[in-house]
Amino acid sequence: MTNNKLEQTNGSSADLSPPFYLPLITSLLISESLFPDPDSPAATLIIPLVRIRIPYAYFLIVALDLITALLVKWYYGPTYSLLAPQYASALPDIESLRQIYGRPTGQQTFERQETEQQGVEQQGVEQQAAVSTPLLPVGMAFNISFSSPFYEPNSKVSTLFTLELKKIRNIPGYLLPVATLLLYIILRPLFLNKQNQNQDNRD
Repeated sequence: MTNNKLEQTNGSSADLSPPFYLPLITSLLISESLFPDPDSPAATLIIPLVRIRIPYAYFLIVALDLITALLVKWYYGPTYSLLAPQYASALPDIESLRQIYGRPTGQQTFERQETEQQGVEQQGVEQQAAVSTPLLPVGMAFNISFSSPFYEPNSKVSTLFTLELKKIRNIPGYLLPVATLLLYIILRPLFLNKQNQNQDNRD
């Protein structure tokens, strides 16, 4: 009887009629490498901030990914290639976006050509050796992320767009795992009580 009630609750909570309203979740995503190395495993903590339901929410994240890719292509001009190792991790952060909007396109191209003439291959090797992304940083990264499932109520596939806000390089690798463990110990009673209350209401 309880299982039937849970299935009915899950079915009623999901809006399966067009235009398929889905949750768009804005979160603070904190990631930290355990060791100061580009190949180090990383710990990640996601703190949901805002949750809204909009039609086809995942299309918004797909659009953000597409716009970011086009901005990167425009920023690096005709020299940009997805296969070039020196630009393989060149997704812009907030500072890069400021540079994009603050410089004329012609000046960007001219500066890129000068950089190539002065030895872009050596610079590319240095960049590749220090690869750092929002999810796998060298140090600790504070990011804003947008995510959405592809369907409800129990989606196994979702989309994620992450933008790095701030990165701290010299920080102990155990800080985020320990903070996550403490947060779990503090919040566990709260969420257990909430789960019990929801189950009592269903019964």
